[in-house]
Amino acid sequence: MFAKTILLGLAKQNQEANATVVKILDGEFSLSARQADRGSYYGSLEGLAKHLAGGTLHFLKIAEGSLTGDKTAEAILLALNNVPAIDEKPLDVNGWENLKKALSIADETWVKLALALSDAQYDAPVKLQWYGGVTIALGAFLTMLSAHNIHHRGQLSQIFDSLAITNDYSGIKPRFFD
Repeated sequence: MFAKTILLGLAKQNQEANATVVKILDGEFSLSARQADRGSYYGSLEGLAKHLAGGTLHFLKIAEGSLTGDKTAEAILLALNNVPAIDEKPLDVNGWENLKKALSIADETWVKLALALSDAQYDAPVKLQWYGGVTIALGAFLTMLSAHNIHHRGQLSQIFDSLAITNDYSGIKPRFFD
């Protein structure tokens, strides 16, 4: 039960924090302002948002491989087939809407998956090609996804801070663990 409680809490926190980031990006920035180079590794606010969405989708697709044969997990992960493509070029208004939809679907899928899995399933092996084929438990892998997203939202937060835009989406609230 502990793994499920922790990973569901992290998934819920991620979903709420990403929704807050999108709200800030929509409310405080024009399309061109989101695309302006802000000096981060991913350049712009849009680039960081694309990386958040793309990273979550990538992690979930890798997780899907360790859950083959689990009908519930497979049904939940089918939602990823409805994710609109994220253009690598600067986004127009429709592209921005597609990015927001992709992030929303990915985050909702992660929450549903975390809710559906048992502690035993969190022990399923995940092979990580980018670490030379090392195998880790699915629960550890999903914790890496959480750390990845927290890191990149931190980059966004730093940019927001430098522009005097109030933001506070990093807390892990007790209600996430209900």
